[in-house]
Amino acid sequence: LGPKAKVATEYLIEATGDKGDGVQAAALKALEQANPPLAGPVAALVRGPAEDRVRAAETLAELGAAAAPAVPLLLATGERPKLW
Repeated sequence: LGPKAKVATEYLIEATGDKGDGVQAAALKALEQANPPLAGPVAALVRGPAEDRVRAAETLAELGAAAAPAVPLLLATGERPKLW
């Protein structure tokens, strides 16, 4: 897909939240082509166990601003403390 496909990154990451009809798998595959550095961490966030999600968050932090499209997913999949 090449560098021009990076504009689709945000939409592909959003599609990884879809659980039906292979949409998640297709979105992850397309993300591998559109923005390879984000593909692994995003896959870990949506499919991995807790320890993989922690490592994914660390990897995204290392990527800095390039990881910005993944921030909403990171927040949505993060551990939420119980407040009561």
